[in-house]
Amino acid sequence: MFLITPLLVMFIFERFKYVHGQASTSFGANLFKKKLATTCGPVRLGPSWTQSSQISCAVSCKERYPKTCHSFIYNKITHLCTPGSGVSTNQLPPSAKEGDLYVTDSCDSYPQFSILSYKSSSTFAVHIPVPVSYTQATVTCQCLDSHLYVAKTLEKFALFSNLINPNCTWLGLDDIQVEGQFLWSDDHQQINPMLMRALFPLNRPDNALGYQNCVMGCGQGLDDDFCTQKNPFICEKSNSLCRG
Repeated sequence: MFLITPLLVMFIFERFKYVHGQASTSFGANLFKKKLATTCGPVRLGPSWTQSSQISCAVSCKERYPKTCHSFIYNKITHLCTPGSGVSTNQLPPSAKEGDLYVTDSCDSYPQFSILSYKSSSTFAVHIPVPVSYTQATVTCQCLDSHLYVAKTLEKFALFSNLINPNCTWLGLDDIQVEGQFLWSDDHQQINPMLMRALFPLNRPDNALGYQNCVMGCGQGLDDDFCTQKNPFICEKSNSLCRG
């Protein structure tokens, strides 16, 4: 008898079987992961119905919507099953009545993303113009299975500058943990000192008033600011296979 964890459910749709563990590509498995969604949600494909389990909800979703079912919402108490398509910031998060969100690891699961390019640099990302705090921007990117944009090369910074002009925009870089140690949001590695000198104007960052720990891009350079400041932001999938 297989056990189903609340964090990971594997569905083998071709044979209507399931396994607990790693995907078996030879069976053409579709992997659904439970997603904590507070700032994004799926496009609801239709009205809800009841199913006995997450497995049957997933199978039923794929049967009814074979080309567009990329997510589903399931309430394990009421057994309510809601079919979903792609997840975006334009949709409401699942309500307590609807239940938990499960999303496939596919290119169609996050339709807001596209390839953004400038000169020799490109990334798979989405520019979200709604001003929010640094923490809210971070949480939103995580909801979209991504991270705040990082600019670890001058080429990627040029792409960032081209995307944001003329608006100040959050960059995935902060020294929240240790003052003066600025870490990238994707891997928590410290910024290269030479790159830092190239990207920040003279006498920046300055940690004005002792609480400026989050980095934003304005025009052609970077500056530190209060993390509660509200700015637009860019979510990025660095290692996405959907970049083409």
